[in-house]
Amino acid sequence: MKRLFLAYCVVMFFVGCGYRPLAHYAKTAFGEKVFVQANISPSFPKSSSAIKDILSQAIVARLHLTLSSKEEATSTIAVRLQNMDFQVIAEDSQGFGTHYRANIELNFSYKTIYGQDYSITFSGSSDYAATEAMTSVAVEKAQFVAITTASKQAIDKFISQLFYQGVTHEAKKAQ
Repeated sequence: MKRLFLAYCVVMFFVGCGYRPLAHYAKTAFGEKVFVQANISPSFPKSSSAIKDILSQAIVARLHLTLSSKEEATSTIAVRLQNMDFQVIAEDSQGFGTHYRANIELNFSYKTIYGQDYSITFSGSSDYAATEAMTSVAVEKAQFVAITTASKQAIDKFISQLFYQGVTHEAKKAQ
């Protein structure tokens, strides 16, 4: 009985304080169905398709929206790998790079159900090791993991922006 009462109190707290999950704001801006498009970078095609997959997973898992075809979608989100560079962050005693940082910028262009177009760019970074003892395949794999980790950071920033935009949109609609 005590557990039921405690659960009731927690639910009433969230309802009473006006809490709404991110999915609520996403649905007011995007509707139920979203089309995700990735512009493939010729330099890093594997990374570009991985970025689309990460964004699609975030839309389903965090925004609780349904992915659909372009024809059935109520809104669209396009992601493009705008910029990527690698910088040396550690060297061995002979001056060769041993650790690198992958810096990326992702551009998100999206259209809401209200016909508003937005374009915003977010960045992310991740470190990886690349010593001369590693094979080229191992270095490429470490680089790919760093790019996807940096992409997750940029996508997290994008999701946060959607939450902020949803709150401000709903506030304007209430006025």
